[in-house]
Amino acid sequence: MDREQTRYREWSPWPTFTTVILWIVVPIAVYAILTDATEIPSEVLRWIVALSVIGLTWAIWAFLGGLTVLVQESRIVLHLGRTPLVRKVIAFNEIASMQAITYRPLIEFGGWGVRGLGDRRAWTCLLY
Repeated sequence: MDREQTRYREWSPWPTFTTVILWIVVPIAVYAILTDATEIPSEVLRWIVALSVIGLTWAIWAFLGGLTVLVQESRIVLHLGRTPLVRKVIAFNEIASMQAITYRPLIEFGGWGVRGLGDRRAWTCLLY
């Protein structure tokens, strides 16, 4: 990937309630795994599973948590999370026109995130 200078960067995180729910559910799950509430026979295996759950949760947050928009010299780059694993690049010369619109992501696209097909696609982050 060529390195263009970024003129503007914005990161819209997940809403706070999503992060709070995530970090409440994960410790409960890890506690259940470590206190023998599950049927995992070995203590070492329980620790491996618990640490795997924590690592997977962190990876989901890092790769999918929020929306990053970069305006560069000749393009706009959108990607989910902090790392550009799921991304879209739009060159300025591909943009025929622009306008600000108000839309309802849940009704029109079925939710937030990357939704839609073909020319009718939305990259939406829930703002609170």
